[in-house]
Amino acid sequence: MPKYDNFNMSGFQINGFIISEALYTTNSTQVFRAIREHGKASVILRTCGEQANASQIARLSSSAEILQGFDHPHIVKVLEVVEHIGLPCLVLEDTGSIDLYQYFTQHLQAFENQQLPIKSVPLESFLTIAIQLSDALSVIHHAQVIHKDLHPGNIVINPNTLDVQIIDFGLASLLSREQPALAPPDHLEGVLSYISPEQTGRMNRSLDYRSDFYTLGVTLYQLLTGGLPFVADDAMGLVHAHIARVQVPACDIRSDVPKAVSDIIDKLMNKTAEGRYQSALGLKQDLEVCRRHVVAGDTIPDFSLGLH
Repeated sequence: MPKYDNFNMSGFQINGFIISEALYTTNSTQVFRAIREHGKASVILRTCGEQANASQIARLSSSAEILQGFDHPHIVKVLEVVEHIGLPCLVLEDTGSIDLYQYFTQHLQAFENQQLPIKSVPLESFLTIAIQLSDALSVIHHAQVIHKDLHPGNIVINPNTLDVQIIDFGLASLLSREQPALAPPDHLEGVLSYISPEQTGRMNRSLDYRSDFYTLGVTLYQLLTGGLPFVADDAMGLVHAHIARVQVPACDIRSDVPKAVSDIIDKLMNKTAEGRYQSALGLKQDLEVCRRHVVAGDTIPDFSLGLH
């Protein structure tokens, strides 16, 4: 989960910028909103914390390199990379956004006022968010990149416009079939509640772009139902759940969710890559079909997923 604390900004400076707000601070990562001294534009600064190790520093540099290859409205734009105390600092566009964790928790009261059956995102808003994320994934995969770390902390949203962006590519790699190493659950890459079965290293199979569909599915499931599909007492329990347990369908948790939307999430979270969507474009088209009917107030007809 993200950490928002009372970071002491006194004495903290990055040349050329006036720090106005600490958005996210840990021992390894620091994210600030700032004003550029020249031009007075608002930007987001992302740099390493004082206790960041070599691997975390390398990931930030890798994220910057990959992000600079994109120019897409749903992928955050790196304006430049500057140096801060010998460490890379990403200067990102400021769209007035917050991450999905904050959006979800800060807007629970608004959602409750709409008399939803559970504390969760309204269906039309959910589909708007999901379509944008599928659009971004299509571009990412077309660029031969696997993200490998999609979760609400790596996605930001403008709460007024619902414009969404993916912001962190620290674990991303070029699109190739890689065999994840067998590691203790506490040392697996990514956030354990969201990783795909093949990312656990216990499936005896390679990792490819379809892993991103599973992690997106977990994120969308949480937005739609108000909770994660799997919870466990320890890391090994979560690993087992991703490999062997099947989530309760979203439509069984939330009565206003059409079965077609629930089926889309179930397809994303299939335990095998072959059973998931095979392209982000197919996912986007299915979501758009659902959204058209939801906006019109119609019942979504039965249709074959991923075949558009």
